[in-house]
Amino acid sequence: MYTISYIRNTLDTTDEFYEKEVEYNDEHFAALGVETTMLSKAILECKFTDEINNEYGPEYLVIEKREVDKFKDELVPYIQQEANLSVPFEEGMSSKAGLSLFPFNSFL
Repeated sequence: MYTISYIRNTLDTTDEFYEKEVEYNDEHFAALGVETTMLSKAILECKFTDEINNEYGPEYLVIEKREVDKFKDELVPYIQQEANLSVPFEEGMSSKAGLSLFPFNSFL
C-alpha cells in the first residue's frame, strides 16, 4: 500500500488523500523499525542459527546483524522528521517538473 500511495502522490501532488496516506505511512514506518529490529535480534539469538545458515546462506544472518547494529530506538523521531521534511521537497520537485499534469492521472 505504501508504494501505491507514494507513486500516486508523486504523480499528482494535489491529491490530498494520497498526501495523507504518505504522511501516515512515513510516520508509522519509522516506528515499525523498532519491531523489525526486535525480530532480527530474536532470529540472531535463536538456537536454530545453524539451520537458518544452511537454508538461506550465511549472508542472511549478516544482513540481520547489520539491521540490529544500525537501528537505534532514539533515531525514530529523527527518521519521522526526515520523512516530514522530504514530503514538501518532493512535492515541489514534482510540481516543478509538471508531474501533477501527468496525462494518465484519470486512469489511476
